[in-house]
Amino acid sequence: MRKTKLAKHQAGIKTSRKLEMDVDDLTPARVKDLLVGMSYPITKEEIVQHAERQGADGLALDILQMVPEGVYDTPLDVSQQIDLAFELRRETKARTAQSP
Repeated sequence: MRKTKLAKHQAGIKTSRKLEMDVDDLTPARVKDLLVGMSYPITKEEIVQHAERQGADGLALDILQMVPEGVYDTPLDVSQQIDLAFELRRETKARTAQSP
């Protein structure tokens, strides 16, 4: 029984580390992969819903929530907005890290 609890505890630690790594490893390409198969034109709300159906995690959904409201006519339009959202996220993290 003790081995089982220890194994579960170690698995929990590994899972936590994996989640931390995933947060650091989230890239625009990984978010865009969630959007394969969408039909255009598409609204921001439909983009987020599609990503949820594809199993997007909370961080990916946070990035998609940063996309401005509107209707997007092409995958390139959406891709550019995701890139901008990541840039904003990087700038925000940098400012936060510099704050006392």
